[in-house]
Amino acid sequence: MMNCLIVALGGAIGAVLRFLVTQLPISVGSFPIKTFFINFTGALGAGIFLALVSKRSDIDPNMFLFLRVGILGAYTTFATCFTESYSFIKNGQHIYGLFYVLFSVACAYAGIYASDILIK
Repeated sequence: MMNCLIVALGGAIGAVLRFLVTQLPISVGSFPIKTFFINFTGALGAGIFLALVSKRSDIDPNMFLFLRVGILGAYTTFATCFTESYSFIKNGQHIYGLFYVLFSVACAYAGIYASDILIK
């Protein structure tokens, strides 16, 4: 039960962070830049945290639940990313939808790779 509370607390923080990013007054036409930003920074954060966990054996398992499962789990938005991509495709913007998915995935991998380099 305590694990659920730890994840829930982290999840509440991650959800609020995600909401705050969506309120930023930025846009790039119809491109979902805020979702893209959340996906990239979430992948970067997850990569940094996982790199630290792999280098240190003294990280509390509750911290993993709080940060990785709770905060980052609620903050990242790949489900939203694919819903938005489907919307593009459904509206006949096939290239835009495909580009959005491929670019999001590539940048998420780049975020994890960059975090691995930063931690070394």
